[in-house]
Amino acid sequence: MSSGHEGVLTLTMKMRVSPEPASYKELIGLMKRYKEALNHAIKVVIESKALSLGKAHRLLYSILNDRYRLLSKIALD
Repeated sequence: MSSGHEGVLTLTMKMRVSPEPASYKELIGLMKRYKEALNHAIKVVIESKALSLGKAHRLLYSILNDRYRLLSKIALD
């Protein structure tokens, strides 16, 4: 039976952090870039049918690192 939400992916993350006041803007910026990068990655994986980690890595790593300015570890995650 169709629910009307086919093709919609949702990720909810819950975390508790207590950033230093000086780091607050940087943390918020990172979270926004991460969200945008994740949405981009999902779109690319679906459109290209890159269903293996290796293929997804080749398609996305440099974009996530360069365009979204994500550190290597975050881009890999």
